Amino acid sequence: MKKIIFLMSLLIAAAVVSYGQSAGDHPGSSSGTVKSVKLFISLAAGKLSINKVELSKNWKLAPVVSVLGSGGRTREGVNSTHSYDAEGIVLFEKILDKRSTGEISEVQVYFSEGEKNNVTPTGYYTGKLEIEKKQIDIDLPLEKLRNILWEYTESNSYSPHNYRFAKNGIYLYVQYDDDDLEIRKVSFGKDTRGNN
Repeated sequence: MKKIIFLMSLLIAAAVVSYGQSAGDHPGSSSGTVKSVKLFISLAAGKLSINKVELSKNWKLAPVVSVLGSGGRTREGVNSTHSYDAEGIVLFEKILDKRSTGEISEVQVYFSEGEKNNVTPTGYYTGKLEIEKKQIDIDLPLEKLRNILWEYTESNSYSPHNYRFAKNGIYLYVQYDDDDLEIRKVSFGKDTRGNN
């Protein structure tokens, strides 16, 4: 009898695990294809990478999707946006002549709640983010960030508590809370201002 109960327990456990793996649908997934990966974003020496896949080499969408999976919510507008809810990331894809180009114009990484619209992810970034080999966390005050980015050119941003830095052809905007103590969002893109 104990053997039968043990075997039944194993079958039930296997069924539960199998169901959990096949459920596959993720709240942010439009296609059901979601990769569960621990993310590592790095910006150093003019190279922006996600899980060691260099984005800044040619700013193409396909290599980034190979890391994040095809489960992003896509929305067409001035850009084609790809929102990865569970990862807390939004990719902005350039549109030319009303067609997506496959080229990324900006990557946004959300650490906490700020703006809310139909593009912002429902979740927050929980991976690792390094800039010039220094860990960037949600609770990094602005003055400490400026110390890390001392070689970057800081210039005017488009809104209060949002700070722009650029170096080696890459810009980053860092949006803070009202006290400049907590990071809400970090955005990366190809710098076209030419002031770095």
